[in-house]
Amino acid sequence: MAPHILWDPFTGTFAQFFPATSRSKALQDAPGGTRTNRAGEVVLQIEALFFPHCRADGRVCTRLTDTPCKGWSELNAWVRSWGVPDTWPMGRPTAFVSDRSPHVWSSRGGWYAHAHVPENNHVDPGSWPAFVQEQMGEPGRRTR
Repeated sequence: MAPHILWDPFTGTFAQFFPATSRSKALQDAPGGTRTNRAGEVVLQIEALFFPHCRADGRVCTRLTDTPCKGWSELNAWVRSWGVPDTWPMGRPTAFVSDRSPHVWSSRGGWYAHAHVPENNHVDPGSWPAFVQEQMGEPGRRTR
C-alpha cells in the first residue's frame, strides 16, 4: 500500500496519500506480530522515489544520498514538527543491509529504514541524507 509521503529527491516534489494523523500501510504488519503500521505515538511513513543506479541529468546515482536531495530540508522540518526526533535508533542507513530489532522498534522513537522494521524483508533505502539543522522560521516540535 501507499506511505504517507512519496518524496522525489530529484525535483523536491511530494505526494501525500494519507493525513499524518491517520495510519498508512506501507510496512509489513503480520497478524499477531510486531505492530508496525500503528506502533508509537506518531508513525509517518515516507518513501523516496529512487532506485540504485538510476540516471538523472546524465548522472548515475548509486545511493539516495547521491541525488540532489531537493526538498529534504522541508521534509525533515515537517517530520520534526510532528515530534519525531532527529535520531536513527538502529543507526542511519549507509548500505543495503538488514538490521532489525523488535525491542528497539517498540521502545525508541525516531527514524527507521525499511531495513530496520520488524517483519519487513527489504533493505531500502540504503542511505538517507543527514538531518538538517533547524532554521529560524522552520517548524519545531508540535504542541498537542
